[in-house]
Amino acid sequence: MHISYDDLSEKYPGATLVFRVEKFDEFLQQLRKLVRDEFEREQKVLRCRDDESYYSFKHVAAMLDVSTRTLNRWQAQGYLVPVMIGGQRRYKKSDLERIIQKVGGCNYDNR
Repeated sequence: MHISYDDLSEKYPGATLVFRVEKFDEFLQQLRKLVRDEFEREQKVLRCRDDESYYSFKHVAAMLDVSTRTLNRWQAQGYLVPVMIGGQRRYKKSDLERIIQKVGGCNYDNR
């Protein structure tokens, strides 16, 4: 009989579980693999982020010499979509490079 942890905890909130050692060892092996896989995925994401620069909403408007309303419109159109970091809109440098390449290029990296 298999029952999910959620069902057990709901039906028997104070229950004590007893495992056979070999079953617990299997569980630990699976858990280690899941944690290792998740850690490796996060490492890849962090490496990708390290290669990327992010700019603020107002900074991008100034860099591209457009209004903030234009940035809002571009976001709605999917043309230039920001990412949310700490509750704030940030624009990836690579996305800005893509847009600038389409319009003929300029120096956008001056701060």
